[in-house]
Amino acid sequence: MFYSTEKLKEVIENHAIYLKDGDTSKRANLRGADLSYTDLSNVNLRGADLSGAAMCNVDLRGTDLSGAVMPNVDFHHADLSDANLTGANLSFANLTGANLIDADLSGVDLSGANLSFVDLSGANLTGANLIDAYLSGADLSGADLSGVDLSGVDLSHAYLIDTDLTGANLSGAQIDYILLDRTNLLHANLSGVDLSHAYLIDTDLNCAEGLNGKK
Repeated sequence: MFYSTEKLKEVIENHAIYLKDGDTSKRANLRGADLSYTDLSNVNLRGADLSGAAMCNVDLRGTDLSGAVMPNVDFHHADLSDANLTGANLSFANLTGANLIDADLSGVDLSGANLSFVDLSGANLTGANLIDAYLSGADLSGADLSGVDLSGVDLSHAYLIDTDLTGANLSGAQIDYILLDRTNLLHANLSGVDLSHAYLIDTDLNCAEGLNGKK
């Protein structure tokens, strides 16, 4: 469903009433909406329902989407830099090529999501669910992935420069041609990981676990 500028403004204004007074009839319901190329920067959509919406190339810079329901949303090439996505449901979402620089994705459900070629530099991903997610070609430079479960995740061709992977579980992850530059792997689990095609620069593997039977 396509939303005109006027209709979308009305939805946002009603959602503000929901956030203030708790009137659930005013909560933003944008399920299946076509919002592609829309400017939604710095809008408060906390807890909104955007399930299955088309949001290609949408401008969501600085937008509050914390707790929002967004499974199967198409965020192809969307700009979500500095957005607040804490606790949101983005399972099976398509975020290919999206800009998530400095976004807060703590506690986000990204299970099964396509994050190929996403720019996540400086993003906070602590507590995120990335089971069965695709991160091939993603830029995770400066991102905080400490304690995150990345087991079996496809990280091939990804860039991890100054990335914090302290205590992360990368067991069985696919890391062909990944760049690990000054990456913090303290207590990270690398069991079953093939490093033969990885590029390592100033990265200490001795502090990681699971390599060559190391525990």
